[in-house]
Amino acid sequence: YPSAEVTSGAVMFERDVQATLECTSTGIPKGSDSRTIEFWAYIHNKWHGWQNIFSYGASGSGQCFGLNTGNTDGNLAFTGYSAGDWDTGVNALKYADAWHHFVVTYYGTNTVEIFIDGISIGSVTRSLNTSGTTFHIGGSEHGGEHFTGMISNFRVRTGRKYTSNFIPPTEPLTADSDTVLLCCQSSTSAV
Repeated sequence: YPSAEVTSGAVMFERDVQATLECTSTGIPKGSDSRTIEFWAYIHNKWHGWQNIFSYGASGSGQCFGLNTGNTDGNLAFTGYSAGDWDTGVNALKYADAWHHFVVTYYGTNTVEIFIDGISIGSVTRSLNTSGTTFHIGGSEHGGEHFTGMISNFRVRTGRKYTSNFIPPTEPLTADSDTVLLCCQSSTSAV
């Protein structure tokens, strides 16, 4: 579990008020580039329907990149859009109402892998060509499917940081030479 310093700067997202943090996608890995997106999240159990924890790209098959809580089944799912989507079969409710560390990686131009609390929940082959101009935290690439919960220490890196199970960080994330976005670390400013 994270230290208090990790969650003290968390950003609250409410589906009912459609709160979304939107960032430019300048510098964000696109196309088939390898990437690592990691963050701490507190998923509230009151969600309903499909909600994106984060998502960027375009509304075209394989052109999106994100993580959501699925629709009627409530399973965690990768948002690749249409044929790019992947239902992990892991129910999101298992991770509700507590802080958990999430990582989504893409590498080798065709493999998506998701880690929760340092443990891989699986991988899948997907050929992606992520595009788009806006990076959405707490919503989707087309402005809907809002998240209900809190997000802390959200970091986007080029390349693949995690290659096997690992011990999650317990202190606030820091920027390194591969970091292109680091936010949700301050109680006074989301960015």
